[in-house]
Formats: sequence, C-alpha cells, structure tokens
Amino acid sequence: MSQGTPKGKGGTVLLSNFTPPGTPNPGAPPPGASPGPPAPPVPDVGGWGTPPAAPPAGPVYGSPPNTPEGYGSPSGMAPPRIAPPAATGGSVPDHVQGQKTKVLGLEQNLGAALGYFFGLPMPLYLWQEPKEHRFVRFHAFQWLFSAILCMINVVVAMIPVIIAHVDSKLTEVAYAAPVLTLPLIPLGICVLIAMFKAFQGKAWKIPVIGGIAEKMAMK
Repeated sequence: MSQGTPKGKGGTVLLSNFTPPGTPNPGAPPPGASPGPPAPPVPDVGGWGTPPAAPPAGPVYGSPPNTPEGYGSPSGMAPPRIAPPAATGGSVPDHVQGQKTKVLGLEQNLGAALGYFFGLPMPLYLWQEPKEHRFVRFHAFQWLFSAILCMINVVVAMIPVIIAHVDSKLTEVAYAAPVLTLPLIPLGICVLIAMFKAFQGKAWKIPVIGGIAEKMAMK
C-alpha cells in the first residue's frame, strides 16, 4: 500500500474517492490544446444587479404641467397668455373710442371738451361720473382747479380797486388791478390747450394743477 492511500475502519482501503497521482481531470482540456472562446454570461433575470430599464419615451406622468414634458400638455401649442392685472395707479389713460359719459351720453372726449367751453357739465361729471371714467374726471378736476385759480386772481386784482373807492387819495392804486390780472392770460391759454387736447382724446396736464387733478382722478 502506498503512502497517502486513504484507509477505512479496520485498515480497509477506500478506492471510491481515491485518484491516483498524475491522472488528468475529466473536465480540464487536454494538454497542449488551445483554450476555446469564453462562455457567454448567463443573464441575471430579476436578480440582484439587473440594470434598470430605460425610461419610456414621451411625457412623464406627474411632471409639472407647464413644462414641455408635462403629462397631457399639447405639443406644438404656446402656453396661454395671462392678462396683466388692472392698473390701480399711474397716469390717466387716454380716451378710448366708444366710451361715453354717464351725463348726457356723449363721447368722453367730446364731453370733456364741451365741459371746458361751457363749464356747467364739469361739476356734473364730478358728481355723476363713476370712478372708472378717469379721463372725464381728470379734465373735470383740472377745469375746477383752473376756475378756482381764476377766481382767486380776480379777487386779488379787485383789492386795489376797492382801496381806491374807499380812499379818494389812493385812486392811483387802482391802476395796479390790470397788472394783477396778467396771470389770467397764460392760465387761459393753458385751458384752451387742455380743451383742444381733450377733444383729441389726450389727458394733457396744465402745469402744477394738472398733477393734482391727476392724483384726484386716480383715487
């Protein structure tokens, strides 16, 4: 018995699992043979390490609707336009064709121009016209402030005349009255320009009082 031979109980030699030294492995290639191509990898179906599937083409459910990839967004259509909020301040808008006054039912540009010429419709505009008719209300306020300035100027110009009537020695003071009425000339020219601009549908502002009238009309 050679050394290294496995033994069983009682010295019995076990030959079932014994392989003599130098015996070739049945699964190994014969000596000198070239190795063949590697075996293809076995796919791991559903097991650990399976690569994730590619994402499906097209819109993804749950994406923001405003993005091009959003679910249900129609392709090739521009997003809906949102109208800007209504202005609550700023300058007085010009006249829009078709807008009429509540008083007399005239076009707002014609009603404002006639108000400058006759004067009487302007207080009615301030009393009856809604706040949305800012064009008419602006010209009404501007006419009102112009009339107040005109009356103040007339009162100031009458002071020298009153003094000359009270004291006969101061009759020369009455000559100052025409000088004091000179501011009425540029004021009258500005009113005529405002009337012409109102007929054209423009919210033209008289210096100083036009800004005040604009703030009052925008309230």
